[in-house]
Amino acid sequence: TTKSEVPLPNPGETGELRGSVTGDDNGGAPLAAVVIVATSPAIPSELAVATDAKGVWALPDLPPGTYQVTFHYANNSIVVRDVEVKRGQAWVFRTINYPMDPTRSNE
Repeated sequence: TTKSEVPLPNPGETGELRGSVTGDDNGGAPLAAVVIVATSPAIPSELAVATDAKGVWALPDLPPGTYQVTFHYANNSIVVRDVEVKRGQAWVFRTINYPMDPTRSNE
């Protein structure tokens, strides 16, 4: 997993988490229906989104704070801890490859 922080084109009071997911078992093709869940003290409840047919996902308009992001697919979970969302910034997860060992934590 590669992640990087990039500026948003229209910086404001919120930040964003986004990325793409591909599969190891399908030659690196995009994976649809991977569920990404974000939790943080900065939000009242967890937020979830699923990847689209191109394996792309986004959680926009997040208040600044520290987030834990979990990727769920086919009985596997990958947890990324302590992603700091800042105003006007996006964390971009370049690629998450599945399947993964469900006990493994990528950071």
